[in-house]
Amino acid sequence: MQWGMNPYAVAQKTHLVNGVLGYEAQLVNAVISSSSAIVGRFHYKYEGDWEKCSRTRVETVKKTAKGGGIYEKKETIPCWTSEDEYGLSVRVGAVLRGESEITWGEPVFLSSVITRNSPLWTSNPKQQLAYLALKYWARLYCPDVILGVYTPDELEEPQEKIINPVPVQNYSEVSEQRTENHRTAY
Repeated sequence: MQWGMNPYAVAQKTHLVNGVLGYEAQLVNAVISSSSAIVGRFHYKYEGDWEKCSRTRVETVKKTAKGGGIYEKKETIPCWTSEDEYGLSVRVGAVLRGESEITWGEPVFLSSVITRNSPLWTSNPKQQLAYLALKYWARLYCPDVILGVYTPDELEEPQEKIINPVPVQNYSEVSEQRTENHRTAY
């Protein structure tokens, strides 16, 4: 596939994931934008109160090293909850070649994103969601341009997200419940 791009720039946006080449969403955007599949650039519509998901903090966390042992690392942590993400979405659209109106994709909601491997999901979730929505749009409306091109989050095994964690019980509640169950059993 010939993209007509600087191979060094393409290489900078390329990763090997599980033995398969993967490309950053930024490269997918550039490939489609520079192709003849669309006229002009992509358009974005954001919905919801994105201010709720704009604050972060830096924390020192302890990590386990691959060879054993523990080390400390500073990480940027979001200052919002999963509930704050509900209703936040982006729609991506572009004018397909031969058409005059913008073809809009379906809204992609931040709360529905499971794989978030980039630190930008914490520091700039709007941008990351826009890239994800663009990939979905491209797969639907111009698959011929990106045929066989995948981004790292599409190649990695998805990890389950705990949506409804079990409430923590204190020891006395558990002990009382066990005692009551024991009494009623005999």
